[in-house]
Amino acid sequence: MANVIKIPAKVSLHKLFREISRELGFSDEDIDNYAMDVFELLDKWEQQGFVEVYENYSDRKVGRLKRSDLGKYAIPWYLELYHARISEKNDPLIVLRKDNEDQRGEYSFSVRFLITHDKMFGSLNEKNNEAILKKIKMTVDTLIKKGNY
Repeated sequence: MANVIKIPAKVSLHKLFREISRELGFSDEDIDNYAMDVFELLDKWEQQGFVEVYENYSDRKVGRLKRSDLGKYAIPWYLELYHARISEKNDPLIVLRKDNEDQRGEYSFSVRFLITHDKMFGSLNEKNNEAILKKIKMTVDTLIKKGNY
């Protein structure tokens, strides 16, 4: 049984999307190659007026958001962060931040950057190393904060 929550939302592309994606190792060519997938998702979310959030692997689907703060050592760095696949491939992901809620209960999300699973959550070898995971999450948090100003 699907456990997917629909959240009324407006989603926009953050002005530092390209810059921060570059910092995470994506070339301009890479970013341009993924742009159509990202813009298709932005259009989909605008047309439907909501985003879908899932928790269970069985509910995973391109364009569905997953809370990023559910993993090991994710709090406090990944609070208000979500990630989504932009294609059937595992990578890259887009990282979204839930920015605010208006009086009608509609949220604003901003698509902050492209990232790989390993850079967001650690490689298989790193997943049980608390120090490495905290460092990874603090790095992502720094990039998110860069976009908050």
